[in-house]
Amino acid sequence: MACAFSQSAKEQLAIANSVTLKSKDFYQEIKYQNKSGYFIIPVTIGGVIYGCIFTLVLCSCRY
Repeated sequence: MACAFSQSAKEQLAIANSVTLKSKDFYQEIKYQNKSGYFIIPVTIGGVIYGCIFTLVLCSCRY
């Protein structure tokens, strides 16, 4: 799968690392549901609440 970015990965990293945060107090707890390993987080867009899905990928290596 190819990604179409106008900057190289190194340039993107330089851009991300060049920002300055105005606030350092941005901790917030978010309610979520865990359904079969999927974390469902409520997201409101245009007044409608959607369930945004995050997954945790765990690697198990056996030697």
